[in-house]
Amino acid sequence: MPVVWAALAPAEHVFSTADTVEEAAKSLDEERNAAPVVAEHGLLGMVSLAQLRKHLAEGHANWTLAQILPAYDSSDPLTVESFPHLHVDQPLDAALRHMAKARLNALPVVSRTNLRNLRGVVTLNGILRAYGVTGEEEAVPEPAHSVTRRSGAFLPGLIAATLAALLLVGFLGYYYRSERAARADRYFKAGNDLVLHDRNQEAVEQVRNALSVSPVNRDYRLALGLTLVTTGRFEEASVYLEEVLRRDPTNGRANLGLARIAARRERTADAVTCYHRATYGAWSADQAANQMQARFELAAFLERQPDMTVVAEAADGRDCLRLAGEQSPDVVVMDITMPNMNGIEATRRILAANPRTAVVILSMHQDESYVLRSLKAGAKGYLLKDSLRSDILDAIRAVSQGRSFLTRKISRIMQEDYARQMERRGVEDSYDVLTDREREILQLVAEGKANKEVAGLLNISLTTVETHRTHILQKLGLHSVPELILYAVRKSIIS
Repeated sequence: MPVVWAALAPAEHVFSTADTVEEAAKSLDEERNAAPVVAEHGLLGMVSLAQLRKHLAEGHANWTLAQILPAYDSSDPLTVESFPHLHVDQPLDAALRHMAKARLNALPVVSRTNLRNLRGVVTLNGILRAYGVTGEEEAVPEPAHSVTRRSGAFLPGLIAATLAALLLVGFLGYYYRSERAARADRYFKAGNDLVLHDRNQEAVEQVRNALSVSPVNRDYRLALGLTLVTTGRFEEASVYLEEVLRRDPTNGRANLGLARIAARRERTADAVTCYHRATYGAWSADQAANQMQARFELAAFLERQPDMTVVAEAADGRDCLRLAGEQSPDVVVMDITMPNMNGIEATRRILAANPRTAVVILSMHQDESYVLRSLKAGAKGYLLKDSLRSDILDAIRAVSQGRSFLTRKISRIMQEDYARQMERRGVEDSYDVLTDREREILQLVAEGKANKEVAGLLNISLTTVETHRTHILQKLGLHSVPELILYAVRKSIIS
């Protein structure tokens, strides 16, 4: 399929912003009813004959083109609707559709990386020539005495010629697509080779060429984003990587690229989130080393926090259990879904061996049963993976100080669910029957404080605390401290 490049012509017929409406109108006609207007910052837009005639009718003949086109604004997003344009690698049939929609028979061709960078112009006549349609009929002299005769072989011959033409078109289309794909692949391989030789600036241009030739190829888009990260062009890199993640949110390489950008910009929460998504994201079989690199970089980034030291990293549940026994960490950040041993079982075994370790569970599950099982296993914190950005560091610090931590979304879900249950059952909340002292103790226990700590804070005996705690559980119809914590969350006693 022919592309815009085949009909591209130099931008010779160009207006400046200082040209007047009257001057511009004289330069256009029905055959070429639009032309680009160029300003100091590049292409300002297209001005059409219809626009100019409208302003002439309104008595604006001496207005400049700058007065009738939108002013340059670097922050204004440019779209095909607000800023009609083409790229050299677009199909010509797409160019025709854009012309029909904009009601223009000429459109500017611009760079993919800078829509203000005018590379040429495509006209309707240029497209027709690219298709082999000249619009001119050759005059054929008519014989003085002609006799029309139809051969019996005329119809079969016409059918054969038509089939041959269709086959030729199909073959040419296949050949063109194959050649185009091969050219893009050559650019891409050249870019990868330059990356291996640490020539990243040059690699960017090669991968950009590959993407220009094959704009729908996701591998080229991802490679360009990652290469731009290595050159420090973070804004542009983010555009390409985020576009990959819109279609494939679990892409490990794209998440790792965004994590590196966030880390370089000291955006701690974003970096931790993206590193975690990269670590547990989707990677091809030949990318295992890079997936491991994502884990190492996450650990190194947490190491930069002034109050944190990463002592070990585990590949699965059993590995985590072994390393926790060797290192006796203050906090373990535990994924609930792991091979060989799940996070809840690993938490139970780690705390049985070392009760001083605090565990924060990471999970995609917001169901109350998972929260309760995690707390019963001894976890102090429970985070949803989609809330890592704002909560992970706060959770680590909270549980290291002996406090409980549940992600805000979990707290809100549980509070709403509890309110519905009370309304459906038509019963009053048992919290009202607790004494003031029992309410104090309820909050302190729910925050993760041991009986001895509660006794010291309230200046009462350990036996008194234990008695109050028993009464609290009985009055509320609860059976364990994890259930007590969930109750406190539902009641907004703790968050």
